[in-house]
Amino acid sequence: MAAPFLWPKPVRVFVNSMSDLFHERVPDEYIEDLARVMIEAPWHTYQVLTKRHERMASLLAGRLSFAAGCEHIWWGVICEDRKFGLPRIATLQTINAARRFVSVEPLLEDLGDFDMTGIDWAIVGGESGPKARPMEPEWVDNVQRVCDRDGTIFFFKQWGGMHKKLTGRTLHDRTWDDMPTLSAAPFPSRGVRVEKAKPWNERAEYWASMQPVVPLVQIEVRLRSNSRGTQGRSAASSRSTSVRTNRWPRS
Repeated sequence: MAAPFLWPKPVRVFVNSMSDLFHERVPDEYIEDLARVMIEAPWHTYQVLTKRHERMASLLAGRLSFAAGCEHIWWGVICEDRKFGLPRIATLQTINAARRFVSVEPLLEDLGDFDMTGIDWAIVGGESGPKARPMEPEWVDNVQRVCDRDGTIFFFKQWGGMHKKLTGRTLHDRTWDDMPTLSAAPFPSRGVRVEKAKPWNERAEYWASMQPVVPLVQIEVRLRSNSRGTQGRSAASSRSTSVRTNRWPRS
């Protein structure tokens, strides 16, 4: 929990990338603690992605309202299809958040004519792995059309499939790497950061004592690059690694 204060440089953090921060087994108090860490270490950029849109919306309207309007915290939902995904986007649009994003991955069907108004960023990609379901180019084109119409920055991650390195990530003979411009506070000295970390070390010990009822969170750290896309920093040029501080049930 204190780790973000001690990293040697500002990074992009994909919070709980292997699970869901808003899973029903994650206590409200723990989610609030993580949000306060994000507030107290604002030199990083945090991306929080969930399938549990209703719980996220409820907490951001109440207990987490202090974190909703922060430019360096991005709140997002997953949209894989019409039945489950599109209602999540509709809920996200009602949240009073400074940054909203949608992960359209894996894209499992044509989403039709839907609304992306107020969404800052869309990440689109196909499923990967031995049992990957195919993604049609027309489905991707449709999402890109909607993004262009509604003013949402479009990022194409991959075609996916069993051999995703072979299928690549080019769309219409180019890559699409744009993302919103990062907005973070100046990076303080190590002494300042160490002092800020001290109370969170104590909180981390408290939560560790609650195991296995309350496990820790996995954080994926994406190191910032100096490359930029036309809309902001290029995500494709970032290196990434993972820091495991705990593990929640998978989403």
